Amino acid sequence: MGSLKRASTLGRFFGSVSGLAAIHSLPPILQYSTALQNMPKGREWTLYIPVRLLPPNERAQIENSASVLVCTICKKQGENEKEYSVQPIPASRGTYAHIPAALSRRFAESQGKLTAAFAQASFKEMAAKDIDPALARAAFIAYIGKDIDAEALDHEYKETILRYDAIHKTRETARDKRFIEENAKKPGVTVLANGIQYTVEKDPEGRNITIDKIQTAALSTISGNDTLHLNNFRVQDIFGDAADSLPPGKKWTACIPFGVLDESRQSSLKAVWEKQPEYVVFTCEAAETDSTSPDTDADIEDDAPAAQPSDSIFASPPPIDANTLASEEAEFLKMNALTPNVTVLDNGVQYSYIIDPKGNNGSILDVDIMEARALTGESLGSIGFLDRSAAKAHLHPELWPYIDALPKAKQWFFCIPSHLINPKSLDKYTQKIGVRPNYILYTYEWSPPKENDAEQSE
Repeated sequence: MGSLKRASTLGRFFGSVSGLAAIHSLPPILQYSTALQNMPKGREWTLYIPVRLLPPNERAQIENSASVLVCTICKKQGENEKEYSVQPIPASRGTYAHIPAALSRRFAESQGKLTAAFAQASFKEMAAKDIDPALARAAFIAYIGKDIDAEALDHEYKETILRYDAIHKTRETARDKRFIEENAKKPGVTVLANGIQYTVEKDPEGRNITIDKIQTAALSTISGNDTLHLNNFRVQDIFGDAADSLPPGKKWTACIPFGVLDESRQSSLKAVWEKQPEYVVFTCEAAETDSTSPDTDADIEDDAPAAQPSDSIFASPPPIDANTLASEEAEFLKMNALTPNVTVLDNGVQYSYIIDPKGNNGSILDVDIMEARALTGESLGSIGFLDRSAAKAHLHPELWPYIDALPKAKQWFFCIPSHLINPKSLDKYTQKIGVRPNYILYTYEWSPPKENDAEQSE
């Protein structure tokens, strides 16, 4: 996918995203079903999506401004890709209520202030990226009141940024190399045979845990200019075979050669950062709830007042309740059942698969990634199989009668009722969602094995 632009039916622009982020901005029913596969080939697509179908965190940002989202998907055409503007849907003036002039003025002022706030935030970030923030601010002020030829500016910007990036990459690579050499000599730094350097900070009160109990972490470049936050990650995907040798502690910091990361993680970082650094920095720290605490419930006093709801437009959406989750699950299942290539079984299971037209398909018994999700799109954890034969043990027992009938494909989707799921797994999913789900979506992905994997299997 190239880029995706989002707007209301009246033309209010909600921003654009590209690459992997564009896919994740679509409703779960489009991300985790065969719906998109059935769309005809083209160069540009326009989707009219009810806002209520978006993931909860996306919906919270838009639902007060629009009920229908106009999504324009543009196929990537390379560096000279033309930018498409989002236009209002033609409608007569009588089809929507008149906005009072005073309210319209206040809204325009608020939009201007919000734009200024984002601009000021970007100026503050520029210093860390070797960009002169004062010069950038001066250019912004000089041009904000002028007519700008967007096409000419786009060409000039891309030409400049390509030259700048080439110089910056050379400088950054040299700086990173120097940092790695100096960091290896510091006390407390352990250097492994595969090039990983790490330090472990111990808890002064002895409440140390193993790293596999950590739920959240971050990957960044050494400069810190690019960061990706991780949830429900597997330590083996980051450290490989070295994961088992990491000692317990409270905080872990590691410099990891990019090539040590598993292939799917490398692809994700390249898509998000649009570059491949020599090293990435991994950091994670045990939260208070993660540490092994000697306190009992009777010893804990909580006199803090209840948190007040935030009015910030950047606030996270409130936790989902059981009724809302059930409603969203029913909506997903209803639409999924109407999607071509979906099979609905008597026990409530719905499944479908995507076949690569180029023939890069494999057996579901030979997948390399399995992921569990709520039907709202929230990830509940994933497993990457270094030994592909291990994937067989993770297939749900309800799927076994249908395994032989499944053709070779590159991706499979299974919606399974919660009463058919292992109680221990269901308890874990319930803790992450906040309420007990009625269905869980399992996705299985197959990719061609690397040459060394094929040699090992032989």
